[in-house]
Amino acid sequence: ERPEPTEQERNQAEVLKQSFRKIAGEDMEIDAYELQDILNSVFTKDTDDCKFAFPGFGIDCARSMVAMHDGDLSGKLGYEEFKELWDDLRRWKGVFKEFDRDNSGNLSSYELRNALNHVGFHISNGTFKSLVMRYSDKSGQINFGDFIMCAVRLKTMLTSFRGHDPQNTGFAPYDIDSFIQTTLYS
Repeated sequence: ERPEPTEQERNQAEVLKQSFRKIAGEDMEIDAYELQDILNSVFTKDTDDCKFAFPGFGIDCARSMVAMHDGDLSGKLGYEEFKELWDDLRRWKGVFKEFDRDNSGNLSSYELRNALNHVGFHISNGTFKSLVMRYSDKSGQINFGDFIMCAVRLKTMLTSFRGHDPQNTGFAPYDIDSFIQTTLYS
């Protein structure tokens, strides 16, 4: 369930739409580099309601964002795919701010667990430990960019798994190529 956008978010969405059209060109699709430019133009300037500085998304994160919504495996996002991504990012940003209780600009592992549960990612303790090892810094803290990357990868992998498990059995048959493509492209 997504909250209604705030006035600031509606304004950002309009700026994003204009930026998308300008950058996308004739094919009306953007690649990871163009996505990175669009998102960083908004997220790095959006400090009014944040208590933390954000230097921007790296290219690896932008590639993972494209992969998450790239249904036709073109390596690009059309505007509708981009809007879905924008909705995810808006929601995850709100959750990050809500669960960063000490306004440090980072989530502790405890805060991360609660934030992931809040957005619907219910994972085992073993998987959670792997996420913390993969996305936390030396002191065990997860910054905003790493939280987004974690959420993107979780969503991509869970969507892929569910696509291979239509009966919702908890088991998904993958051939080696499908498994490699899913894990590499996320």
